[in-house]
Amino acid sequence: APAAAAPQTSANTPDFQTRIKQMLSAAWLADLYPFTRDTDISDEGYEAGLALALRCARMAPERRPAWDMVLLLADQVEGGTPDEARVARREALAALAKLDPFDDAVRLSRIADAIEAHPTADARVRAYEAILAPQNRAALGAPAAARLAYQLASLESRIGNTELFSRWLAEAVKADPSYPTAAQAAAGYFRMRVADPAADIELLSIAVEANPRDLSTWSALLSVLLDGGAFKSAERTARMAIAVAEAERRNELVYSFTGDLATALWGSGQRQEASHELDLRMNRLTEDYRRVISLMDPSITNERLGREYPPLPSTLSIAMLGIAQKDGDTKKFDLLLERALRGTDAEVKRAEQQGSSTADVGSFLLQRAVTLLLFGKDLSTVPKLLDDVVKSGALGDQGKARFDAMLAWRQGKADVALKALEPLRANDALAQYAYASALADAKRTAEAITEFRTIAETHIGTSLGLLALDRLSDLLAQPKLVAPQLSKSIADRAEVLNTALAKHLPTTLDEMIDRPFRALTVEVKPSSTLIGPYESFTFGIRIRNSSRLPMAIGGDAPISGKVTMRSAAPRPGETDAAELPPQPLLIDRRLRLMPGEEILVTVDADLTVVGMLLNIQPLDSHLVSVSVVSNPSTASGGQAPGFLGSVTGAPPIQFTGVTVNEAWVKDSRALIRTAGSIEAVTRLALLIHAAADPALLPESIRGDAPAIWADIVAAWKAMPETAQAWVLGVMPRDTPAMAPLVEAARSSTSTTVLRSWAITRVSDPTDSMLDVCRRSGDAELAKLADAVQWVADRRSKRAADEVGLETERARSMPKDTGSGSGR
Repeated sequence: APAAAAPQTSANTPDFQTRIKQMLSAAWLADLYPFTRDTDISDEGYEAGLALALRCARMAPERRPAWDMVLLLADQVEGGTPDEARVARREALAALAKLDPFDDAVRLSRIADAIEAHPTADARVRAYEAILAPQNRAALGAPAAARLAYQLASLESRIGNTELFSRWLAEAVKADPSYPTAAQAAAGYFRMRVADPAADIELLSIAVEANPRDLSTWSALLSVLLDGGAFKSAERTARMAIAVAEAERRNELVYSFTGDLATALWGSGQRQEASHELDLRMNRLTEDYRRVISLMDPSITNERLGREYPPLPSTLSIAMLGIAQKDGDTKKFDLLLERALRGTDAEVKRAEQQGSSTADVGSFLLQRAVTLLLFGKDLSTVPKLLDDVVKSGALGDQGKARFDAMLAWRQGKADVALKALEPLRANDALAQYAYASALADAKRTAEAITEFRTIAETHIGTSLGLLALDRLSDLLAQPKLVAPQLSKSIADRAEVLNTALAKHLPTTLDEMIDRPFRALTVEVKPSSTLIGPYESFTFGIRIRNSSRLPMAIGGDAPISGKVTMRSAAPRPGETDAAELPPQPLLIDRRLRLMPGEEILVTVDADLTVVGMLLNIQPLDSHLVSVSVVSNPSTASGGQAPGFLGSVTGAPPIQFTGVTVNEAWVKDSRALIRTAGSIEAVTRLALLIHAAADPALLPESIRGDAPAIWADIVAAWKAMPETAQAWVLGVMPRDTPAMAPLVEAARSSTSTTVLRSWAITRVSDPTDSMLDVCRRSGDAELAKLADAVQWVADRRSKRAADEVGLETERARSMPKDTGSGSGR
């Protein structure tokens, strides 16, 4: 049934004015987002964007998105117009603090902004010290105090006060050990000043616990443990690091950590377990690698695909081959050697395809040469490989001499090899290993034992050191020999490190990594699941720390400061859902969540892809599915969850759309005359969408189209400027039927309407309305017109270039000669 007409109220009523300003603010922001993210936007464009964002925010000060946009653009223009940026930032931060007094990030930014306003570094130091005084700590809270202490430490570092930098850095970690930036900085700084591996373990454990997603800290911790022969702790650490790297989809680090795990098991004498782990993990990694290749090249045959192996770090290759060689399984050894060599071939091919430097390509060729020299049976290709590496610049004269001597050793020329390697072995572990091997081949067993023992003692926890230990085991006729058996000092050091890790890295972290999906509980809930055209709605995203560890929120933190919204809806006239572009959403309103704490972020849907779909296709009925990816993985482009992340769906949302029939059109023509009614404004926009395409109108009233457009124009002219500007911003692209309304809009002298025209409708850089905007007498609008023209011009040129490339590509394609041509 036709909707009843809204009551006749003034267009100046507070409810109407508030709502129409909210709608106009959202409409402008919807086009301002892509405008300010254009790759060719100029500095003046950012400045014009900031001015418009401020206008949007002031029109709807109770809504957050525009103020967030002001902050982003203030950062962009700070270099060129620092005063304007500072004023805009302060206004935005004050407004956001009023909207949410418990927003930690805003509160911290306001404090830092006030401190940075002091004219000198000394004044800023005094301001930091005053706010960090003991009597202020409770009001600040530990997370904010830690971040301010770290900012003060950074300032002291820039001034050159090393002692005070050290003091405030330590203070930051003490205030909040879960603050990742401070924990990682402290680990790096204090490790350089304390030559104590046990202290390294403590510092790195704090950093890992503060942010288990940071894979570089895991790598540093593993290095300390392996170098100290703490293989038990290294095994525990490597297993956790692999789990995190797999969750973050960082395959290159999965390979590296797998090599560390194999080394830890190998070093502790668990050869069979190491071999089993390598088989399981390498088979899975190979399957994943081949799956990616088949997606990139669907035409590849199964035979070719079966010969593809992932490129592996040399540490992992040596571990695999060293363990298999010691076990005496010739068939398995040959297979692993082929896998390692094909992996280096893949690296060379990838480097060449990516246009890497010749030195980079040479480094991969060198890796192949090392593998052959240590384990290969056919060495005929090695001389040319070494020549190619030298030509690439990846190998100097001394390095070439070492590898030539290694080749002599493998060719059975022990005397030649010993003479060449003897002067190199003191500072070159690989040369020393080849030297010791040549001694063994020359039956100089006692000397070989001494050399292999030296390598094993000085290169504990490395593949080369373990190879030397295996050779030493053979020469001593000891079936099982591990590094702690070489000396008491090695055994004692390993025990100290094992004890330190057990003490400082809590088992709660192991539990979190074993069950990552239990650590964060995420809920996504729309304010309504039945949405009418142009109806405002929100999404509530609730995240709870369900683990037993405190977790920071931010860009480099265990809880990412962004989530990704994924959504899907059927295209008009189709039933199959199509993926909408993924959209990142900021949730960093808190600095930290303690165990059991949660954060609730309310997202205005107007400026999400879901809300924009409603505005672009308001007549269509859509059933939209929405999900949120928490802790999105960078490697996946933010579309898949990383460590501790998940994909959480919301209840399906039904967009009702409109049934355009004769009764609806009649009712709409009456309703749009109602003054002071939001429903009249939105119905006008819907009627424009329906009448823009005559085929959408019922056949029985298509002859009334001129009268319908006359009603539309009259209603639009009678509306206040803000309503006119909003309608202009949401109506469809021009069609011939829309000419009467477009002409009326072009005749407007309202700067509000002109501003809407500039940001929402201009796509042609020669649009005459840009000159109208410049002549309006509004300097801000004129600047916006210049910026819009600049971006539109470059978009047009990019589009022309893309068309040219497509045309050239089409010309280069072979002609289709008919059925069966195999084009």
